[in-house]
Amino acid sequence: MRMSPIAGIIATFFLTALWGAGCGSSSADPIDGPGGPGGGGFGTDAGNGGGFGDGSAGDGSRGDGGGGGGGGDFCKGSGAAIPIPGGDICTGDLGRKLFKFAACSCTTTTFSGTLTTDSFNSNLDGGGARTGGSIGANGKLTSTGAYKIGGSAYSGGEGVASDANTVDFTSSSGSKIATDLWSRGNINIIDSGTTNIGRDVRATGKVGSIGVKVAGKVYVPQKSNVGAGVSSGGVVEGPVAVPLPCDCANKVDIAGIVPKMKTDNNNASINLSPNALANGTSPAGIDLPCGRYYLTAIGGPGVTLNIKGRVALFVEQNLNVAGAFNVNLDPGTEIDIFVAGNFSMAGGTQFGSPKFPSKVRIYIGGPTFTLTGRSEVGGNFYAPNATIAAPQAGFEMSGSIYGNRLEFPGFFTVHYDEAILDLEGCRPPGQTCNSCNDCQDACKGGQCGGCTSDADCCAPLVCNTASGKCISDVH
Repeated sequence: MRMSPIAGIIATFFLTALWGAGCGSSSADPIDGPGGPGGGGFGTDAGNGGGFGDGSAGDGSRGDGGGGGGGGDFCKGSGAAIPIPGGDICTGDLGRKLFKFAACSCTTTTFSGTLTTDSFNSNLDGGGARTGGSIGANGKLTSTGAYKIGGSAYSGGEGVASDANTVDFTSSSGSKIATDLWSRGNINIIDSGTTNIGRDVRATGKVGSIGVKVAGKVYVPQKSNVGAGVSSGGVVEGPVAVPLPCDCANKVDIAGIVPKMKTDNNNASINLSPNALANGTSPAGIDLPCGRYYLTAIGGPGVTLNIKGRVALFVEQNLNVAGAFNVNLDPGTEIDIFVAGNFSMAGGTQFGSPKFPSKVRIYIGGPTFTLTGRSEVGGNFYAPNATIAAPQAGFEMSGSIYGNRLEFPGFFTVHYDEAILDLEGCRPPGQTCNSCNDCQDACKGGQCGGCTSDADCCAPLVCNTASGKCISDVH
């Protein structure tokens, strides 16, 4: 067991009423209306509760809209957990499920520049950079530059021929993986210096590497080849199980969600036209208080958003800004942006909050995600249908990034914010599950509950047996 406690303030990750079968009425209704006796439904349909509900009586528990005004709590920075359509998980469960890695892809992840990952926890006072920040690909991991991975590296091997390499790294300056290397298939690492792996290597194929030093052991199937260029604490032959790092089987249907907000939003409360940001904003920007807002598109030469509360933006077409895109967060605020189409940022850009990236979550439904300028970015990006291509010169961000395919030709640096794992979900112990992705922590015997070993947690999380919580693997 590897223990590393995560403390912090729970930041509730939310979606909106549109996901329930009974949506609230359109939206001059205040999101923070008074509480009432009912609990079911959403918004003004929540049993006169004036908040988000879970369909049960208002007993003051998490998820209730009645008994005290779930909507009011929502705008104060806490409140009801909002369910995801087609199931019984909530947005907190979704945040933990999608943003466990600094970078993860449903197919391949390719780095040809310098890769650097580390981590911090924005919920901890004075939390600085430390070891953490894992990467993964459900297909193949490829790097032709130096890499310093603060966590572990995972390759799922999907779509890769059985005789091909699922991890293929070439380095000339000495590289590092701070914790473990996992591969469903063959590993090939060639380093004219020395690649150091801080703990163990697990592979379902051969490990034919040169210039690799493994502090722990190398686990491979029986009679599998481990190259003479691999120095380790020993080779262990036997069954090897390697998990798929990214849960890509159940993608969030962002393009199906966004249009439902066209008639269920808070635009009227601030006289916001759906076309207000199609051609950018003035340099002073636009103030957005707590609420849910629908836009046809975001574009123009530059956009500045001043976030004054808990905000959700739903963009039916594309987010395509030619210049700077500034998102300024007041203390204690947060924003979710759902873009049904494509996402593109160019020019010098400050986006989100590099100090508190867990407060910014961006979901993109389209097949294109483009960054063409040097950016200062703080947020968690989910673009499961897109190839995410960073600028040739390089890219640095705080938070995490998740795409169908990741391509980084220049340097890529990501500072992973472990605070995203503090999000509260709605699957308490005893709920049925198929895997750990369905639960706040572990899935054991078909029921959500606490973990007792690292094997109970989804990669790359590990088990804190004292609390039964699956936590970030840092040290």
